[in-house]
Amino acid sequence: MGPCNEMGLAGWLLKRYPNLLQHKYYVFLDSSVRGPFLPAYVDVPWHRLLTQRITDTTKLVGATISCAPFKYNEHDNGFVIYPYVLGYVTATDQIGMGVLNSTDPSVFHCFHDRLDILRFGVIGMSESMLRNNYNIGSLMLKYQNVDFRDGSKWACNDRVDPHADGHYDGTSLNPLEVCCVIVGVFVGVGVFVCVGYVSMICRGVCEYHNPHPHR
Repeated sequence: MGPCNEMGLAGWLLKRYPNLLQHKYYVFLDSSVRGPFLPAYVDVPWHRLLTQRITDTTKLVGATISCAPFKYNEHDNGFVIYPYVLGYVTATDQIGMGVLNSTDPSVFHCFHDRLDILRFGVIGMSESMLRNNYNIGSLMLKYQNVDFRDGSKWACNDRVDPHADGHYDGTSLNPLEVCCVIVGVFVGVGVFVCVGYVSMICRGVCEYHNPHPHR
């Protein structure tokens, strides 16, 4: 049995301290995330970029959304086809938490298998919202005001994951657009050009604030 996934740990924490469920908003941040990266002219706390997109009809917001089909196992004849918020940074409110807590299996279950984490944890969060007639949202410019409750939107981005180089309408994701990016599982993989952007930004900031590191 391997270590518990991040949402499973969050579920354990919420069960142990149920008073945490009294908050207005909830932001979940994966340990593999780098950020936040914000343009200099943005003067609001980074988490507000997520929570201000939560409305009466939109109850789950993250940095990015993917419509890439997911094959749960090699014996499955079909694919899971849902637009879903990538789980490395997500935000919801009390109503959204109520929806997430009612899922079966729970998105807050301590999954150990990677496929279970993706199917029932990551995709399960968005699936539960859509099944309860709530929309999902992200910081990606192309999906602002898109209603993913409309099944005709489920082929977004030609059903290609937007994180790979050139797979975002022929361009690549920029961390200044989506605020936070996941790099833990992508470091060293050249096609994920977003990691290069992150390295460039971090290197520039470090050099500016510490121009002579060896003195």
